[in-house]
Amino acid sequence: MKEKLIRFMQGRYGVDQFTRFLMGVALACMIISLFTRNAVWSFLILLVLVYSYFRMFSKNIQKRYAENQKYLQMGQTAEQYLEYAFDFLEGTGLTGQEMVIFITELNSNARSVAFLQECESERYFRYNKELLFSEKREKILEKLN
Repeated sequence: MKEKLIRFMQGRYGVDQFTRFLMGVALACMIISLFTRNAVWSFLILLVLVYSYFRMFSKNIQKRYAENQKYLQMGQTAEQYLEYAFDFLEGTGLTGQEMVIFITELNSNARSVAFLQECESERYFRYNKELLFSEKREKILEKLN
């Protein structure tokens, strides 16, 4: 059975980062559809899954590779914009309460947290860690007073 699958997949594109993302979108839509019970979600899930399998079984490797590169480039662009935001905040000296608000906003959205875990922004983790330490310090000072 395993050999048949291997032979079937020879010359086909397979799974890449974009396909994994699409599968995650389908899973998120499935969870939403459990609560909304709307046929639109079911149709969207079907579309995303069909497209994902189409990509995996495609023999047009160059086109699928180009799609994946475009997806990865979009992620790199988002990482660059995050770095620009940190450059701006640091360049203008807004590393106090403004940075706290910025980091808090980044942490309040599940999609941005998933993105930050994937891109591993060094400055985000540094400022987030400082924020946690300053909150702990304030709580300790409150208890002492």
